[in-house]
Amino acid sequence: MIIINVTDTIVKIDMCIGCGICASLCPTNALEIKFNQNGEYNSKLTGNCLDSCSLCLDVCPFNNNKNENQLAENIFSDDLKHDSNLGVYLNTYSAHINNDQFRLNSASGGVTTWLLEQLLIEDKVDYIINVKPNKESEKLFDFQIADSVEKIREGAGSAYYPVEMSEVINKVLNQEGRFAIVALPCFLKAIELAKEKNNKLKNRIIYSIGLVCGQLKNKKFTEYISKLAGMKEKINKVSYRNNSVDQPANNFYYYFNNKNH
Repeated sequence: MIIINVTDTIVKIDMCIGCGICASLCPTNALEIKFNQNGEYNSKLTGNCLDSCSLCLDVCPFNNNKNENQLAENIFSDDLKHDSNLGVYLNTYSAHINNDQFRLNSASGGVTTWLLEQLLIEDKVDYIINVKPNKESEKLFDFQIADSVEKIREGAGSAYYPVEMSEVINKVLNQEGRFAIVALPCFLKAIELAKEKNNKLKNRIIYSIGLVCGQLKNKKFTEYISKLAGMKEKINKVSYRNNSVDQPANNFYYYFNNKNH
């Protein structure tokens, strides 16, 4: 019998974005998410698959399964609008938070951080899943489960760095509560596909907040710009899109740090 999984298909054609959903739901724990030689997360087969199991492909956002419009139509009401560029949607808004505490520590208007905090403060959720800095030179960012405003703010701002969700999704599967997650659209598509296969995820992840995505950066992007900035050693901290009060929002800078500076 021929067993086909994401490593035989999606990874092989360079379409894997290393979201980690396949690894977290694999019934035999046969998949792990590892960095490849290009500094990108990929799914890697490290164990044995079950016969006739296609779960990893069913939840992969780049397999030939439901598209975003079909997922949205299943989630939202019949009042959905359609645009050839946007796809289906309910409404569109433009906003920023009129508070320097949010705006100066954000990539733009501070809306995402404010929204996450309000979900927690108003008891809409028990936990927030977001990306935060991680002081390891080989893994500068990862997902966390935040249960306080202070922890949410650790993840304010943009992170142009690869992250994966297998570890944090495993925690959700083993921890009761109401969760909100903020992630890239392809990651959220994987979440929605996984919720159709797993009732724990369906009942626990009740809010998904998507970010605008131009492309998924690899580790080498950060390494390259740190070298351009004059960093000669491995960095243990980076922040992107920092703003100055006397400069327009689109005039931002990157900040790097290593153990000697």
